[in-house]
Amino acid sequence: MALKLPAAQDPVLAAMTPRPRSQMSQPASNLDPLIVGIQVEMETLIITHNKFGWQDLEPGIRKTIRARWVAALEGFGLSEIQAACRKFTAQNPDGNPNEGHIRKLILQRRGRELRNA
Repeated sequence: MALKLPAAQDPVLAAMTPRPRSQMSQPASNLDPLIVGIQVEMETLIITHNKFGWQDLEPGIRKTIRARWVAALEGFGLSEIQAACRKFTAQNPDGNPNEGHIRKLILQRRGRELRNA
């Protein structure tokens, strides 16, 4: 049985904590800088590619998407995440990015670096 942490101790649940509607498209400022950075990169990618109207999504759906990106990418450095986001956009200008695409690009780059070391 998985141990359930209170929302205050769980960074994913903390990222999903409701905020005033005026702040809905902005990451919570009390979070770890890496988590905020991941959320900013994710929203920038989604808005840049604007395949499904980020601003039109229900706040709960946006929170879930943010939490999934954080969970998938928080083990990486922000500079790695930013580089992978730029690479995705350059390679897939018409693509609809998700956290799996970015994670894959980071792991591929790390693999190349290990082989070349």
